[in-house]
Amino acid sequence: MYTYIVLGDIQIVEVRRQFLFSFKVGFAVLHSCLSFYTITRQHDSVFACLNAKGFIALTHSFDATYRGIDNYCTFLFQNLLNQKLIRRIFLCLLCCFVSIFLVELFVWIYSEDRIYSGHSSVVRGSGHHLAVIIPYRDRKNELHLLLPHLHRFLVRQKVGHSFFVVNQVDEFRFNRGALLNAGFIESSEIEKDNRIILSSHYPDGDKHFFRSSDYVALHDVDLLPLDPNIRYTWPGREGPYHPIPAPFHPRYYWYAKYFGGVLIITREQFARVNGMSNSFWGWGAEDDEFRGRVIRARYVISSPKSLPMGMNAFRSIHNAKLHARDSSTYYDPRVRRLISAAHGGLSSTNYTVVSRDILRAEDIVFAMINVRLKCNMPLDLCRSNITADHQAR
Repeated sequence: MYTYIVLGDIQIVEVRRQFLFSFKVGFAVLHSCLSFYTITRQHDSVFACLNAKGFIALTHSFDATYRGIDNYCTFLFQNLLNQKLIRRIFLCLLCCFVSIFLVELFVWIYSEDRIYSGHSSVVRGSGHHLAVIIPYRDRKNELHLLLPHLHRFLVRQKVGHSFFVVNQVDEFRFNRGALLNAGFIESSEIEKDNRIILSSHYPDGDKHFFRSSDYVALHDVDLLPLDPNIRYTWPGREGPYHPIPAPFHPRYYWYAKYFGGVLIITREQFARVNGMSNSFWGWGAEDDEFRGRVIRARYVISSPKSLPMGMNAFRSIHNAKLHARDSSTYYDPRVRRLISAAHGGLSSTNYTVVSRDILRAEDIVFAMINVRLKCNMPLDLCRSNITADHQAR
């Protein structure tokens, strides 16, 4: 697959560290050359630096008086270390250093297996690209922790990726399923007629391409992957990959059928099961219903059997005191009935896009898609009696 570079927004991972190392080595070489050149230019400095006793102790074979040493140093300076030779040595070392540094820098920038941009990672030879879809509301601190962390995590795995944050700006309860459906649709709009396009909705002053993706990560904003054995790569056609099953979740280890948090699934699979239900307003149950859809479609759900870091494989940054979960509808009989019977989905997602913006979190570019959802249930299930800030997930 053709590899592209977004001009003006190239971020080469770890090149800064490599550059500093090369600079230090080069500076040491140049400093030595300059010191050597300065000392040899000063006739008296050469003699001052040669201590007779120390010189004799080092050579052992040079048995002479201080006058003999003085004569030897004069001969050395006049015949071997003349200014012309010194300049040639200095220029030669300088050219070698510059050449090595440039070669090293170009190798890092144009290496065969990594070309990274600030908003996405493009891996040469990779046939897949990941769209990370994050349902969101009023969680700026968590978002600005997740994006740089997850970007570095995906870069280490050489996973090409783009970030799409779907922000619910209406007055209704938080609806994770509907937001993920909206994010799936919006990220799909990047490609039209098999061409990578620049959406006309994005501002002209900040032109960035978001590469077309063939699989997605449905990712909560408050979970940070830590264990390097957790994979975000292509899940395969057999079924989705759930990298954080119950035994490794820091909060829901007790719920054996847990299917939330992070799920990696192909676009084909997500579309085939008609996405997620849009009918779960408030916290919980939408992932249980989605698990049923996946199983009924005869997909095989895979997940890690063991992780070296165990329950520390992911870090939960959810602050229950600042963001209480709105679980008041979780046990409502009208909601519980929906878990075992698919109701609506991707094809019936009803939302209005308020704005599409390109933002940054520590130079990581992401698309912020602000949406208003339409209530598809009795109004008392859609509306909340607590503030929007508290019902954020």
